[in-house]
Amino acid sequence: ALAAAAEAGQARAVIALVEAGADPTLMETKGQMVQWAVEHGEDAAVERLVKALGMDKELDTDKRTCRIILRGAKLERFRKLEKTYGRFLGRYKLAGVIVHIYGTCIVIFAEDVLDNKQVALKLMCDKEQWQREQEMRSLSGGAKLSSEHVMQLLDAQDLSGVDAETLQSWKQGDGSDRFLMMMDRERHGENAFRYLLVMPQANRDLSDLLSHDRVAGHKLDEVRDILKQVAGCLHYLHVTCCMIHGDIKSRNIVEVDGPDGTTLWILIDLDAACRIGAAAGQKITSNALFPPEMARYELEKAQSGDAVCVQPPTATAAFEVFYFGLLVFQVGVSLSLSLSLSV
Repeated sequence: ALAAAAEAGQARAVIALVEAGADPTLMETKGQMVQWAVEHGEDAAVERLVKALGMDKELDTDKRTCRIILRGAKLERFRKLEKTYGRFLGRYKLAGVIVHIYGTCIVIFAEDVLDNKQVALKLMCDKEQWQREQEMRSLSGGAKLSSEHVMQLLDAQDLSGVDAETLQSWKQGDGSDRFLMMMDRERHGENAFRYLLVMPQANRDLSDLLSHDRVAGHKLDEVRDILKQVAGCLHYLHVTCCMIHGDIKSRNIVEVDGPDGTTLWILIDLDAACRIGAAAGQKITSNALFPPEMARYELEKAQSGDAVCVQPPTATAAFEVFYFGLLVFQVGVSLSLSLSLSV
């Protein structure tokens, strides 16, 4: 019946059959039917056709695709559908490869197709750390931390309720599918990465600069500028915000474009942050960079076998300055920090 209606040019009948569940791949005039449904504002039929025919498969001898037809639609909602269909959360076009992967988080770049912005998507597996990332980006009165010192959050979502079928619909058939697989509870259980943070995409992190540019131990003016900016960020956190970052290292310092075209080095990853005076080490960070009091605490905790009996160090500006001192050494000399610590 569908093929006969299509051959007879009975567009309305074809749309009715498609909406009733008929398989549109049987039609010879696929492009014409999609065009007709778009022109007549048949939302349900358009979505059914796109789902069955695919967004980018050729529909006719003119090599039209659903994407081409939707992109040229007069109705804005169909032009939006072309941008958002099959995208992660209906707005993010994943860049293709994971840029960072750790035990507690993974990061991938993406394009926000609705706002036309380049963003970084961070998935976390620990809900407490995800919540702390959000909480520590605000002052006690609710105001956000300065974007000249700390990377801003654009969005945060708990994706625990996303099912396997939805994950499958977001796959692009490239390296970004690994990012989606890490969200699969059937594969990863409670350790699935289901807690999302969305941030503006930085140009690069300080670790990348030190690895690929001859800066450390060579370009001292640039070294001084970077360290001065990082010190300013820490001073802002300690004095204005009464908090510590808790995990200062080159990967947590990123380069962004300032409002006046200058280059800014600001802080990311506040999942180890806490208020000054609170217990430090609420997230275990890189043990090679532990301040002495944190190293002592972890050693005593391991020796006692009872973490409750051992008091964690208190978060102070001095506690954080140890991290900064290691960073000064890393940025200021050409010898890698990891090699120096092993000597």
